[in-house]
Amino acid sequence: MKLIAKKDFANVKSLGLKDLKIPTHIPKGTRFSVGTTEIWDDLTEAEKRTVAQLVTSKSVVEDNDANKAVVAKIDAEVKAEAVAAAQAVKAPTMPELVASAVAGALAEAGLIKSK
Repeated sequence: MKLIAKKDFANVKSLGLKDLKIPTHIPKGTRFSVGTTEIWDDLTEAEKRTVAQLVTSKSVVEDNDANKAVVAKIDAEVKAEAVAAAQAVKAPTMPELVASAVAGALAEAGLIKSK
């Protein structure tokens, strides 16, 4: 059964999801499968439990025509979150802070010209 993650969640041992880019974590928007069929009745009991657990916890939605609007919303949210993360102001690192402080002190002492 093809599924799409509605939110980030851990791939805990009881789920046992395989063939993931990150074996222990499923990021929002990840597409993956449980079992080899799209028909609920053809899934094994263990696969049914896994799908039921994921759907009940509102972690996934089935990737099918009935859920096109939900899938489009998830894709849009993932894209917007990626853009926001890329545009976020990143805090300076410790080496950058030290370099700035040293340059400021040297400029203040007249040893180098400030920009």
